[in-house]
Amino acid sequence: MSTTTYTDLPLAEEHGRSATWLITDRDGTVHTIAGVFLGMGTSYRPEHKGHPDTDWAPVRTHCSTCRWTELRIFRGADRTFYVVNCGASDVPGERDLVHVAEVATPFELVEVLTAVDRRTQKVSLPMPARRALAMAASHDADARDAYVNSPVT
Repeated sequence: MSTTTYTDLPLAEEHGRSATWLITDRDGTVHTIAGVFLGMGTSYRPEHKGHPDTDWAPVRTHCSTCRWTELRIFRGADRTFYVVNCGASDVPGERDLVHVAEVATPFELVEVLTAVDRRTQKVSLPMPARRALAMAASHDADARDAYVNSPVT
């Protein structure tokens, strides 16, 4: 296991890296994750939408260039999965909101990544979750099993 320690969240192209990450969540709690960064998915889009007259999306205006989700999956040396959900923002005066969830099994991992559409009540893995889980599947047999056998898509 690498002894390198990082305080920044890893980039998608760093998947497969072993290290220790010190991740501060939205409440200021520092989570230590010693293990492998398995994968990442993001809802970020390079073109603004929904606010043609302003540089930044106003509150409650959807624009995945101004505000987006980043999901990262780690596997600890103790075999625990960690899902780091970052509500990212480039809007002046706003900050990224990070949440860390620990799960013991690959099927719990899928459950944590699953979302329910508020309008249709349809259960699905949103695109960032699918991408992160697909990357994780290339590094971890348990994640691969959960990805292949997931009841949601």
